[in-house]
Amino acid sequence: DRKHPNEIQREIDRHRELLSRREDYDFAS
Repeated sequence: DRKHPNEIQREIDRHRELLSRREDYDFAS
């Protein structure tokens, strides 16, 4: 069962946003 490329890209974008958000929290503290 393969995912559609756009679905994969959406997950990548979401993970990237979570990572950048976590880095912002670490930097702020």
